[in-house]
Amino acid sequence: MTAALTFREAVRERLGVNPGVIVGDGRVHRFPTKPSGSDDAGWYVLHDDNLPIGVFGCWRSQTSETWAAREQSSLSIAEQEAYRQRVASLAAVRKDELARVRREAAARAAAIWSEAVPAGGDHAYLQTKQVAAFGIRQSGDNLVVPVRINGEIASLQFIGLDGAKKFLSGGAIAG
Repeated sequence: MTAALTFREAVRERLGVNPGVIVGDGRVHRFPTKPSGSDDAGWYVLHDDNLPIGVFGCWRSQTSETWAAREQSSLSIAEQEAYRQRVASLAAVRKDELARVRREAAARAAAIWSEAVPAGGDHAYLQTKQVAAFGIRQSGDNLVVPVRINGEIASLQFIGLDGAKKFLSGGAIAG
């Protein structure tokens, strides 16, 4: 079995989803983690060369795992050092990609927030909870609640008439 196929099986086993065709080019690739295929929260990076190693995870669940085709104990000292450097490189790639996703989501959040109107107290969710619409907005039937990090809008939470809550895809919700 090739490293890419073994890697795909590891992703499937640990995340419970099939990431599809695996490309071992050392770049970040995304895949859906919901059965509906309506998201791209899953991600992986695979270096498929003489020392196949990769990392994968899900941004929604904030999980990540490192994978290697060979056990570390079977590697020579030089290979172990190459492995450590590759893991550090993968961590940096993952961090950079997450930062990019967060920046894009923050920009989308700011645009949605600026177009939303101040929420009135007549929204069904607010009526049910018997709370005022303090500091929130409304877009269509959804209440729009800002998620602020260091005073800046990083993401949004949407609350429907039925009370269903969703966060903006890719947005930071902690930090």
